[in-house]
Amino acid sequence: MKKLKLILLLALTSPAVYAQQKPDTAAKTKELFVNAGLQYLSNLTYAGRRDESSVPVLLPSVTLVSKQGFFVSAIGYFDLNGSKSGTEGLSVTPGYVFAFDAKRYYGGNVSATKYFITKSSPIILSSFNATLDGQLYANPDDIVKFTAGISYRFNKNNSNDVVNTAELSKEIFALKTGVDKKAG
Repeated sequence: MKKLKLILLLALTSPAVYAQQKPDTAAKTKELFVNAGLQYLSNLTYAGRRDESSVPVLLPSVTLVSKQGFFVSAIGYFDLNGSKSGTEGLSVTPGYVFAFDAKRYYGGNVSATKYFITKSSPIILSSFNATLDGQLYANPDDIVKFTAGISYRFNKNNSNDVVNTAELSKEIFALKTGVDKKAG
């Protein structure tokens, strides 16, 4: 869930990219945004739980976000456990990001993730087939953002799991970009 939040945060806060049509016409916003990332976790956990066989992992990711709010994300899972290192698999997440107002102070997202991780993997997420996720957020006047979410995990051995989350955050930009200076 934290990976998904990070990916969505990156997708939503990336600066808008503009392409000039002609010198005398207004700039046109691109139809598709691409975000790539690389994350190292020394101890991959799930919902605060850690498996005894947990290993350090490298998580390269790529996310494509359409102007309409549809997105697809892929994350690779690479075990960095010394001589036992290897490629463990990947996950694919399609979804939709939406807002209830023009300033995007209120909104949310829905997504589904399918895991393709080897059965013998020491990665804690290898026990899941898929997840369904949803979040709602409120960020009145861009002061403090409150997010509430739910995730339903389909386990390979039919012991499914529900995880509820709540988050309070404040975005701070080191450099403001974009036409309206709201991205960074």
